[in-house]
Amino acid sequence: MSDINSVVLAGRLTREGAVKFLPSGQPVVNFTIAVNRSRKRDDGRWEDEPSFIDCVYFGKAAEAVNPYLEKGRQVIIQGELRQSKWEVDGQQRSKIEIVVSNLSLGQQAQGSSQRQGGYNRPQPAQRATQRPVEREKIVEINEGGPEDFEDDNIPF
Repeated sequence: MSDINSVVLAGRLTREGAVKFLPSGQPVVNFTIAVNRSRKRDDGRWEDEPSFIDCVYFGKAAEAVNPYLEKGRQVIIQGELRQSKWEVDGQQRSKIEIVVSNLSLGQQAQGSSQRQGGYNRPQPAQRATQRPVEREKIVEINEGGPEDFEDDNIPF
C-alpha cells in the first residue's frame, strides 16, 4: 500500500497573499489561513482555538487568484503537506506547509465584530440571532501545481 498525502481545509486568510516569481518566471503565492477548532472550556463554555497554516500556491492560477486573497476572506484549499528543511547558524530548522493544488474562494469577511477578533466563528447562540449573509459565488481555479516545478527552482 502506498502512502497518502492529501489535505482539504476551509479557513480564513490572516493576511493578503504575497506573489513572488521563481528564477524561471513562474509565480508563487504564499499565504496563511486560520482554521478554528472548537473546544469546551473548564467552565462549560465553548471557545474557538485557531491553528495558523502556511500555504504555498504555484503557477498562473496562483497569480490570477492573488488579487482576491484578502485578509479575512474564507478559502477552501486542497493540496499536500510538504516539509521544508534548512540550517541557520548550525541549527537544523524545518517547517510544514501545504502545497496547494486547488483553491476555492468563499465569502469575504463581513466586519471584525462578526468575526470576533479576526478568526473566530460566532458561538451557536449568536448564529441564531444574525441575519443570513448572502454568499458570494465560489470560484474554483485548477491550474498548475507543484509537480510542474523542480525542487531546485523553489526559493524556500
